[in-house]
Amino acid sequence: MTLRFSFLFIIYLYLSMDIHAQDVFERFSDHSKIGLRNTASSQIIFNAEFNEIGWSNGSFEINEEKIGLKQNEKWALASTNGTRITRHYYSSLYPFVDEKYIIGIRSNFSILNDYGLIDSRGKEVIPTAYQWIEPVGETLIVAKKIGKEYTYGLLNKNGKVLLPLEYTAITKLDNNTLSVSNTENLAALVSTKGVMMSDFIYETLLRYDENTFKIRFKNKEGLIDKAGNEIIPPKYKAFEYKNNNPQVLPFSDWTITKETGNSHIINHDNVWILGPTIAVQTDDYAGIIDSNRSYAFGQPLATFTHSSSELIALNFSGRHGVLNYEGIQVLPNMYDSIQFYPKALFAATNSSSKTEWQAFSPSGQSISQYSYETVLPFGDLIIAQKNGKYGLLSSEGFEQSPFIFDSIGDFNNELAVAKYQNQLGVIKPNGNWLITPYKDKIKIVSNRIFYQQGTESGVLNLSDFLIRRHSNPLIVFSNCYAEKLEEGMLLYDFNGVKLIGNPRDSIYEISEKFIVLKTKEKFELLNLENKAIVLLTKGIQEVSNWKEGLIAIKKDNEWGFISERGKLTIANRYQKAKDFSEGLSAVQLNGMWGFINQSEAIVIQPNYEFASSFKEGLAIVKQNGLYGLINPQGVLILDLDYDEINAHPNFFLLKKDTLVGLADKKGRLIRRPQFTQLESQDDFYFIASKGNKQGVFSIKGLDILPIVYDLIKQFGSSFAAKEAQGWEALRKN
Repeated sequence: MTLRFSFLFIIYLYLSMDIHAQDVFERFSDHSKIGLRNTASSQIIFNAEFNEIGWSNGSFEINEEKIGLKQNEKWALASTNGTRITRHYYSSLYPFVDEKYIIGIRSNFSILNDYGLIDSRGKEVIPTAYQWIEPVGETLIVAKKIGKEYTYGLLNKNGKVLLPLEYTAITKLDNNTLSVSNTENLAALVSTKGVMMSDFIYETLLRYDENTFKIRFKNKEGLIDKAGNEIIPPKYKAFEYKNNNPQVLPFSDWTITKETGNSHIINHDNVWILGPTIAVQTDDYAGIIDSNRSYAFGQPLATFTHSSSELIALNFSGRHGVLNYEGIQVLPNMYDSIQFYPKALFAATNSSSKTEWQAFSPSGQSISQYSYETVLPFGDLIIAQKNGKYGLLSSEGFEQSPFIFDSIGDFNNELAVAKYQNQLGVIKPNGNWLITPYKDKIKIVSNRIFYQQGTESGVLNLSDFLIRRHSNPLIVFSNCYAEKLEEGMLLYDFNGVKLIGNPRDSIYEISEKFIVLKTKEKFELLNLENKAIVLLTKGIQEVSNWKEGLIAIKKDNEWGFISERGKLTIANRYQKAKDFSEGLSAVQLNGMWGFINQSEAIVIQPNYEFASSFKEGLAIVKQNGLYGLINPQGVLILDLDYDEINAHPNFFLLKKDTLVGLADKKGRLIRRPQFTQLESQDDFYFIASKGNKQGVFSIKGLDILPIVYDLIKQFGSSFAAKEAQGWEALRKN
């Protein structure tokens, strides 16, 4: 009997399971309403009286014989046996795990939903206290909104807190792993069980493949596994796998060399030295780091543009601002462009009709309520334009003149020529008129002001006192001036005193001390110091410059020298003669150049195809097509070995076979010609190029940086040298 009963019971269970296994549910509609029926038995489970049947996430699947019913915009949990488990109360309803359901109800105080969790009987598992909920595996990312910000945490399926509500973001990486960000916007790798797999050291964490995650810090990429172990450290511009082997693209190596001689290498796209700190650009991440490489400032999606001393301009979202070397914002990012001056900053705002520049101190304090259309350096001052008129600003950016001028010329003796309503006057640095604007022409020479107004010309002193008035145009020299008459030219000193009685055909200056007077074939020499006039020897064709007490003259198509009294001191026997310099004159005889002294002794034989005048004890000479340097004794200081030598104030640039080298001002060879280019900001340090590589050496011959770098940037006495990097296999320590 017992055996028979057991057999029948097993058959009953089998048939019951088979019947249930064949249950298939579908939605049907009637008069725009939705119902549910069992297609296997044709049984109507719920009449067509609902707006929707399924779940609020848009899915339709029976979950453990449970389904959602939506009526009047509210959801209820129901059973497929036709009973409703909850009333229509939820704005959101969809399955989670283990017969638990995520619910949302409309908040009483906002348009947001409050989310929680119920079980299959409708019993609350997690209260509706969260404004965000996202299922990840068997856990829930939840968030509460406090003010305008959300704080995130992690709960398990029973509501146990795995991570407290204290994070700024929690993002699903996969069903077992999360990226969790703290209040410092740094992310850590965390398991869905709430276990910390890494410290908060990354700015971004992204899934790379099913077993690894891409990490990024200050825009440097790396790779970690699910346990948080670094596979590729975060210091690369990019990485990829080829044949299962990691390939990395490093950032450029920048060697930072400072005045102290200390050097170190950092890895970024670009750098700027700001005194004690360094501004670095890493893709679109702009940062400022100290000597320990700690970030004093960092801004994603930003770009540094240019620097000045300890300040740097920053472009963020298309708007420009200024930071100091500590990373402190001096000017906010609200401008279209920035100009740096030694003692002031200018920031521009552009509109469709105009540009407006505003002045600020280096610490960011506003200098003036006014704005300017243009701002330009002007000697020790700054010239600016306001409402179409020009005025002057101090070096600190303060207005020191009215803005009424059409133009302003350079200052000479604290005075400048300015145009106002198309007339010229003279202004002081404060913009006040010394001479009101009614002149056609004005020229300031030494301590005199020369003007022309219509047919009238005149001379004024620097106090606007009229010295002399003329009715003809004037030609101004260093210490005197000439009046152009119909019959010739008269000469006056700066006090308006006539220096010659009769007009001459032409008058010109050969030095600040001597003036040449010419009438037809006759030359006269006027000494401005004693006013003596000397008639020069007949037959002179040209009178050239006065230097070191002698004047070069051309007579009978050959050159010689006369004294200040007009006496022929050095016979006119030379094809060409250059001015005396340091006691010697370069002269040409029979097509070759040599040097004579003031006694006409040939000090250096005419053996050269070219010779320059001596300067600071050296002269450039050419022999057999090659150039060198000699001293006043004719001794070669720099061998005749160069195609060209160019003299600069503090060095000589040497050229040979398209290459350049360097000698110092004493003629000492610093570097033979071996470079394709030499550049210097200060005549002390030289950036040398060989093809596409650069290095640095000093005028003293000291090597600062070898010629192995792709780019070198100079910041005073400090340098940043770049070595670009290419793809390479990952080096294992």
